[in-house]
Amino acid sequence: MNLVRAMCVVSAGSISVGAANAGVPSDAIEVLFTAPADVAPGPLVLPPSPLNVSLFAGQPRIASDGTWYALYRFPLVNSSDPLEFTRDFVMLRDGAPFIREGYQLPSDANIVPVAMQTLSQQPFFDVSVAQDGAVAQVIGGTDVFTTRPDGSPDPALFDFEDVKFDVLVLDGASILAEGTPLDIVPGVVAPDNGIERFASVKAADAETLVVSATLSAGGTFDDETRVIFQIDDAGLMTQSQTLRFTDAEGQQVPGHGFEASTFNGSEEDIDANSDGSILIGVDVRGAPFDQDGTIVYYDATTDTYSVVAREGQPSPLPGRNYDSLFNNPLALNDAGDIAFLGSVNGDSLTDGILVVNGQVVMQEATTVGTVVEGPLQLGFANANIEMDAQGNIIYWGAWNKPKADVCPDNTDITSTFAIFEGLFFNDELILEGGVTEVANVDINGTVFPTLVVADLPNTGFAGFHVSPDGRWLIVHALLAEPSPDICAFSVNNNATPLAQVLLRIDLDRVRAVDCPGDADGSGDTTTADITFVVSNLGAGSPGASGTPGDVDGDGLTTTADITFVVSNLGASCG
Repeated sequence: MNLVRAMCVVSAGSISVGAANAGVPSDAIEVLFTAPADVAPGPLVLPPSPLNVSLFAGQPRIASDGTWYALYRFPLVNSSDPLEFTRDFVMLRDGAPFIREGYQLPSDANIVPVAMQTLSQQPFFDVSVAQDGAVAQVIGGTDVFTTRPDGSPDPALFDFEDVKFDVLVLDGASILAEGTPLDIVPGVVAPDNGIERFASVKAADAETLVVSATLSAGGTFDDETRVIFQIDDAGLMTQSQTLRFTDAEGQQVPGHGFEASTFNGSEEDIDANSDGSILIGVDVRGAPFDQDGTIVYYDATTDTYSVVAREGQPSPLPGRNYDSLFNNPLALNDAGDIAFLGSVNGDSLTDGILVVNGQVVMQEATTVGTVVEGPLQLGFANANIEMDAQGNIIYWGAWNKPKADVCPDNTDITSTFAIFEGLFFNDELILEGGVTEVANVDINGTVFPTLVVADLPNTGFAGFHVSPDGRWLIVHALLAEPSPDICAFSVNNNATPLAQVLLRIDLDRVRAVDCPGDADGSGDTTTADITFVVSNLGAGSPGASGTPGDVDGDGLTTTADITFVVSNLGASCG
């Protein structure tokens, strides 16, 4: 792929791109949601008048059919109701409330999520969308069996001294709760190993979940045991749990002769695919600190474990060993492709690497095209990487340019360099902070002719996500009015964001431009693409986005698309 400058103008829900931006088609991106925004009345918004969501709290997720989920917060209001402060977080689905604090779960009258954390924490810890559209969540809740007629808890039952507990939710119904005993760790028998708390969940489908949790063997912190386990028949009373990883003493990673002293189980530090295979970062018990970080892969198809990479061992860069592999983001797709961010020893300016299937696909200090003049920086702590079904990688990067070249009027940038940031699709820049412009943005009835992306968060918790089939990329961005202060993203950037926006990028359209004629998204243009176009003849409408078989970009699937495929037969972009 060739890097192109992503100067974009979004208007009326779609993106218009200049001639120099062939890598981002004009109809590849649309605005899904802006905040502040009013959420319409309904069962979770009472009394019957809109409520304003003012803060994006995290968890943008998108399903293969384009359905999206994101966590927002309502402004706190003065109220005599003792539960009012527990109703500020809301999980939106396609812009409508799906789950809200203080109201029972959609499919479970016994559970009402109530946050007992500080306001800086979120009550919905993790969200995962499966290939079949099933939605699994980890939620902090309070067990409430009596509710008001409007569905909210009866304040008489609310006890501020009550102990918060975690609950695992599938499609709005609780399926597993804190305190549930699990007989899954050898040598530790239930009820001694009840669930202490959940860390994350990955949904393979509506029946199979991969869960990270902590078990309490005796009720004290020292007795906690971390586990990764698989749930089968998740929605049934007959569900079963199978242990995949544990940090319990004496329990080795099968076939590798070492024990895990700990492992991270947060959203971006573990991944699982639809067959139940798992990729995870593990710290090895008893190993030197510079050799304990290890990435381990469990292959569900063969029921085997393998070491993908380990600190102190050779990396794909000749003469440089892996230096840090723990707490770094990972990605695993259904084809079994494996990706991770890591670092190597030696020069600190070039130690960050992005590895896909054992090969370095990006390295810090790399000069990419004419935009990223280097040195490129990659995110690590709380960063995110995403991988589509074809093994293409999406990641965050930052780079410097001389201030005099790009920000001559910005007196707030005191350094000689301005910091730029963007999202990359392989080595192609598809969104750029400080450059991407958004036109005619409606924020609660006020239309702003032009806003600019002021920030692209470099975290998995509030950043970006690819749908299970690899079709859609959802991105959270902050928008501000054009100003010299945001000619580049900078530590000195004092622009005040006006809105938080969710963008949906059609990656099929991005891939099609890079590989002309590739109608089926395989990465190659073959006669199979002709068959795909023929099977979708007549689909779409002028200017439509993502029409199956539309490879010439006019929104329609016609015989002209067959001609386009034939003229590009043999193109390969895999």
